[in-house]
Amino acid sequence: MVVLGSLLLLWASLVAVARGSTADLFFLVRSQPTALDRSLSKQLVADLVRQGVPRASIRCMHDEAFPDDYWPILSWMEPTLARAPAAARWFVFCEPSTRVRVRELGELLSQRSSAAGAAPADRQFIGMRLRDSVGSVARGFDTATQYPFLHAGFALNRPLLAAMVASIKGDPLPHDLSIDTAYELARAIKRRAGVELTGAPQFCTGARADASVAVTCATYVASVRHARDALPRFPLEPTDVVIAIKTTKLFHATRVKLLLETWAGPDCPVQVFVTSDAVDPAVQSVDMGVNTKKGHCAKAMAILHWLAKEHPGKKWYFIADDDTVLGVDRLLRLLRTYDSSQPLFIGERYGLGRTGANWKQDFGTGNVFITMGGGVVYSGAALRALVACRDCHCMRPDEPDDMALGFLMSNRVEPPVRVTHEEGFHQARPREYHPLVLRHQDSMVSFHRFDINDAAALHRDYDRFLGDHVKHEL
Repeated sequence: MVVLGSLLLLWASLVAVARGSTADLFFLVRSQPTALDRSLSKQLVADLVRQGVPRASIRCMHDEAFPDDYWPILSWMEPTLARAPAAARWFVFCEPSTRVRVRELGELLSQRSSAAGAAPADRQFIGMRLRDSVGSVARGFDTATQYPFLHAGFALNRPLLAAMVASIKGDPLPHDLSIDTAYELARAIKRRAGVELTGAPQFCTGARADASVAVTCATYVASVRHARDALPRFPLEPTDVVIAIKTTKLFHATRVKLLLETWAGPDCPVQVFVTSDAVDPAVQSVDMGVNTKKGHCAKAMAILHWLAKEHPGKKWYFIADDDTVLGVDRLLRLLRTYDSSQPLFIGERYGLGRTGANWKQDFGTGNVFITMGGGVVYSGAALRALVACRDCHCMRPDEPDDMALGFLMSNRVEPPVRVTHEEGFHQARPREYHPLVLRHQDSMVSFHRFDINDAAALHRDYDRFLGDHVKHEL
């Protein structure tokens, strides 16, 4: 009986090693306190717990005291390592839409830990690898670095996380722009720990792996669009929204003309104003009385105050650059899932120095903002709070408008209005994003920049990516 008992214990331990243990895994979900992220995160957490993961081994970013601090992930590493149980050997970072088969993931990571030649101190970074085929400003025109597809999740083992934390303590994170989390994470891990992302086909997009790969998916991506469709709807008519195109007379006959031929023309269901530095009957522009060669903070503030004065009582206000390409019907569908009576500031989130050690001390080294190129949404409540703020003004007329407004909304407006990131807003052109990123994110709402000498390309991009007839899948 003693021998039999010993054999059973040995067998059980071997099975645990083969399958991996849930005690080995610590899950982190990069979520915001929005209805969509809360819903998706709640489903993910419940599914992980159902599969045997202790609730204490799951952290959701929206439950943190300062979620904006941790959005770039690098700054989330130190508190993660400090809180995780000693038994945690793998740290699995997820988006709210990530779905996990815990047994399969445990088996994969256990195999990686015990692979031939792998030492306990080996640093490992595993996920689905993406690499750009076309250079992008956001990623420094780098087509060599491979970065993880965040929606499919990725994993760091304890030695790598500990190495990154030690590196960041000794050499604090720079006060740089935080634009593309996945790319910036991969670059930092390579520079600080000498580790590149290892691709694993078990990190999937769909619930089943590609037919050419004989593996079972350990992670996959839930439909963000379906999750949004399931959210409560708030009443919204096109007349409840107003759009301002921020421009200058120089671009009336080029950029603005093209916008009026695509999304901002007579068929647009929402009232659109061309806000400029000159009255021009050809584009029906309104003179804001101010212009600068760069930055445009004074112009943006003039537009916001003009909107609040001349068009009060609207539920939503949207400001676009004169080279922003917008899907208006898609914007309306998104806004119907938000409560306009709440102060909301929505678009594509960027950060300036938010990962740095002293970001709270001054605007120049710590700010979260909505990048203007993809367009910025203000709820009526948020706009009223901004224009009522006596201490909300530009430090310089040519200060970068989006950075300044982000700082004012979160540091001067009372009560502060936090940034709400929506991945459907884009600072760049469609071709500057990996196709998988576009395919599996929420419905696309906007893109930025186009060639004024290639109107046909603008029309093609609009029709392909933003037209109301576009199907969910590309």
